[in-house]
Amino acid sequence: MIPVCVAICILSGVSCLLFTKQIDRSYDGIVLKHLVCGYIGLFFGFSIVAVLVVAIIRFRIKDDLKIWATVFLLLLCLLLLAFLVYTVFSDVLPLQKDYRNQSYVTYTGEFKNKSGSQGTRSSTQLLDGSGITVYNNLRFINEGVFKGTVVYTERSHLRLEIRYDE
Repeated sequence: MIPVCVAICILSGVSCLLFTKQIDRSYDGIVLKHLVCGYIGLFFGFSIVAVLVVAIIRFRIKDDLKIWATVFLLLLCLLLLAFLVYTVFSDVLPLQKDYRNQSYVTYTGEFKNKSGSQGTRSSTQLLDGSGITVYNNLRFINEGVFKGTVVYTERSHLRLEIRYDE
């Protein structure tokens, strides 16, 4: 079971690197790169859940696993599956709609950058009273309040570009 999971991890990482290196740096390319990595991550997650369910059932059939342990592990797999479905509906589908419709918003005015720490994404809050915060996977950006232009996707709020005014 572990060799299969490791193989899926390696395959997912390599395919994400290979597919995203060929994508250009335009707005469509940036969104497509996030979509490809998102779908590869989802494939990886669903594959791991499938391998775990098969392993749990196999160990249960051999009587190597008690009933309560089987139920507990299957519930954990169900929770992981629910998390993956939530990720699809909250992150990937809005990004896919933005890509399909080329829904890009350009905001010009004041904004506040906040650098992401370990495990968090950096964010840019638009200071126009709308309360919109856009995100990117970059960890370190110039922090503070700035004037300039921010381009982001409409539904998923993925930051595509920042141009600072001089």
